[in-house]
Amino acid sequence: MVSLSHVYKTYVSGQHVLKNLQLEVANGEFVFLMGPSGAGKTTLFKIMTGFEKVSSGHVKINDYDLSSLSSRNMAYFRRSIGVVFQDFKLLYDRSVFENVALPLYILKKNKWEVIESVDRILRKVGLSKKSDENPAHLSGGEKQRVAIARALVHDPMLLIADEPTGNLDWRLSNEIMELFSQANSKGTTMIIATHDQGVVERNKSKRLFQIEAGQIFESGGQQPCGQFFKPLKEAGLNIL
Repeated sequence: MVSLSHVYKTYVSGQHVLKNLQLEVANGEFVFLMGPSGAGKTTLFKIMTGFEKVSSGHVKINDYDLSSLSSRNMAYFRRSIGVVFQDFKLLYDRSVFENVALPLYILKKNKWEVIESVDRILRKVGLSKKSDENPAHLSGGEKQRVAIARALVHDPMLLIADEPTGNLDWRLSNEIMELFSQANSKGTTMIIATHDQGVVERNKSKRLFQIEAGQIFESGGQQPCGQFFKPLKEAGLNIL
């Protein structure tokens, strides 16, 4: 499902954001990613969604090699994923309904499929009564839930979410995590970045990765993922 191999990201300024990063997430897994500000989480997610290119290395998701994908095929790739951006990226010239329906319009779903799917997901995120409103009139938490609804409405193969519960209280956070778990149980692979230790504690069965100084470590490991798992694989333990 997700395979990053020897990924480097270096900006023109010479800043090395990601350094020999390696990560594998199997189809249907649910993983959390934690790390301090500036550790590389947002850059990693931009690379995984095709909005930035790696400086070197390989990124393969859903059988797409993002390292060399054409613009045309990138558009097809993005149809298979859902993304919750930290800054929401809502369209303020469209209603809540139209924002959530956007992935279905792109997939050319018929009118009744769109209405049914959008109504269902808006009920799940508690925004049925806000369907006709402009997102500009919503609170930060409501905008967050619109972004989550849009990311889930088309049942994506992979959902990538950057701080999806950052603007929500603990009750709504739990409800959104339950919604993510439901989607995961139906086959959607989940990669969730969060600073919320409480969310992670309440979901201890999920894999947890830490990103530090541009490298990823699985919780409990002392070395970057690629190095940490090599001796275990050699011992015959298929960890990833």
